[in-house]
Amino acid sequence: MEFGPFRIDTANRRLLQDGHPIDLSARYFDVLLLMTRHPGELLSKDRLHREVWKGIPVTDDAITQAIRALRKALSDDASAPRYIETVPKHGYRFIGTVRSCATPVASQVALSAGRSPLLDIGLLVAGGCVAGLVVGIGYAFFATEGSSVGSLSLVIVMALLSVVAAAVSAFGIGLGMQLLTRWMAGPWSILAGGAVGGLVTGGIANLLGRDTFRILVGHSPDRMTGPTEGLIIGSTVGLAAFLALGPVRGRRIAIGLAGLIGLLAGGLAIGLGGTMFGGSLVSLANDVPASSLDLPEASGIVAVLGGGLEGGIFVACLVGAWAIGGRLPDRVEAN
Repeated sequence: MEFGPFRIDTANRRLLQDGHPIDLSARYFDVLLLMTRHPGELLSKDRLHREVWKGIPVTDDAITQAIRALRKALSDDASAPRYIETVPKHGYRFIGTVRSCATPVASQVALSAGRSPLLDIGLLVAGGCVAGLVVGIGYAFFATEGSSVGSLSLVIVMALLSVVAAAVSAFGIGLGMQLLTRWMAGPWSILAGGAVGGLVTGGIANLLGRDTFRILVGHSPDRMTGPTEGLIIGSTVGLAAFLALGPVRGRRIAIGLAGLIGLLAGGLAIGLGGTMFGGSLVSLANDVPASSLDLPEASGIVAVLGGGLEGGIFVACLVGAWAIGGRLPDRVEAN
């Protein structure tokens, strides 16, 4: 629920002003929550006793103190109230205009209500590192057979390469999400931010990667992940974050849904002729004859499934780290 510059975050039991938390005791928060759920309705002291203090014996002074603390938190004036009106000898009435926010608008609280934007980006990067580690080790096991490089060395190199690639992608997507949610109005800004971040990061990585190989070995791989794949995956991360902030209820469902749409997005990228990390590795190995990397080249449904698994792991890990790091509660209550 929202009123004026304030928002009641029922899931985390916080009062926010322009995205910044305001300290309130649990009891005072319950008083405010009851009042805003019944705007314009006269609430007697007996009802406040019954529904907030749950029958615990308290004096009327306790309610008076609660109202005084709420007015202070809301910068309200008892003589000219904007939010809490006193009805002498009867009780109190909330007179502010309460707006529903069942689907939270990401741009109104940025991505991090009261937290540093760097923390949210850091959580996404951490998720990207986990995803890169899983994907890199997975491809290393496929490449171990027939390779002249020791198995352990191959696993380490592949894992490090994948972690770096995923971390850079996650950073670009996270930065785009942060910037766009501060610049644009509307709930879809978080999706647009993910899309722009993925597009730009994919384009820069593709350009620098091709130039690096051209300088080192004289030519660049024919196929390498680029802006199109970045756009698709970045949009998917943004969509998963948007759904997690709004319609989706709880961490586990949000992470599972993120993995599902990431799976579809990765498969779509391959189906449209794109290349994910595994395809880039195969292309690199084929274009560098001296390479010790021995990955089988996939095609058709196998390639789509491989790309889908990459996308699913990447998106689920990003949203998972973001949610587990404190952005989402285990369960979300309806406002």
